[in-house]
Amino acid sequence: MSILRAENELVLIGIESVYGTAEVLTGANAVQCDIEITPMEATPKERVYSRPYHGARPVILTEVHRACKLTNVELAGSGDPAVAPAWTAIMRACGWAAVTTATETTFTPVTDAVEGATINPSIDGEQFQMLGSKGSVSLMFEIGEFPVLEANFKGGWVDPETLAGAPTPNYNAWKIPQPVNCENTAALVIGGESYPFYSLKIDQNATVEYFCVPGEPGSRLEINKRDVKSTAKLQAKQISEHDLFALVKSNALVPVSMMHGTVAGSKVGVSGPLVQILNPRASDYKGDLAWEVDMIWTPTGAGDDEIAIVTP
Repeated sequence: MSILRAENELVLIGIESVYGTAEVLTGANAVQCDIEITPMEATPKERVYSRPYHGARPVILTEVHRACKLTNVELAGSGDPAVAPAWTAIMRACGWAAVTTATETTFTPVTDAVEGATINPSIDGEQFQMLGSKGSVSLMFEIGEFPVLEANFKGGWVDPETLAGAPTPNYNAWKIPQPVNCENTAALVIGGESYPFYSLKIDQNATVEYFCVPGEPGSRLEINKRDVKSTAKLQAKQISEHDLFALVKSNALVPVSMMHGTVAGSKVGVSGPLVQILNPRASDYKGDLAWEVDMIWTPTGAGDDEIAIVTP
């Protein structure tokens, strides 16, 4: 019997040409990240019937599918503004449109026609493929760390298998990120006011539901809700310099933006046109007074524009 090694993990991802039909993935589809695999998710339904004695009752598993969580996905551009970054497939499968021009790639959320992905997570050659996968992402910028993306996926079930030979991953498209600090990261601009900041976490908060409906040709995953929110720890300013509390009390929706990175093609920026700032509370960073705030990123009347992520 072979002993399997828990650390020998690999994950490949590719957007499906036909939803729910496996894409052929190679080492070039490898994601440079840490991965948590849930080999089986299901809803147990107890078989309820009377009998003249105590004891447990068996269950029948329904809605059998699979899940995985990608963490520490390093956020950096491709090195060329005209080339989409290595994490583009992750974004597309989480309900983001990617548009690449000669100067940048822009990611914006979509409501309809979300693409599905084939994801091939494996542990020491034991593969747990997921079809039609969709998910939700979050982005984290924290002082002294490099920016990262995290994605939670659900996908349709495929029987696990032992691979005859696992692909050799090619991580050449993954570029080294720059740490979040005063040299590489601009201030967080809130309603025109620039705030040095200690951390920013943006969460897509997408709800992914599994369906296996009688009469349909197969199972599917759908993103049925999106509610982009964030938390930030800001360097506190004197009230006489900028009254953050007055801004919060006004219930105003203001533009918010931030740009990280100094090298063209390797930058990552975020912006939103109508963001509400909420719940300012006192905190500290190494003795510095800080204001922690929550943010709600809301769309304009056009929709699907509450946030944009760019890699110029």
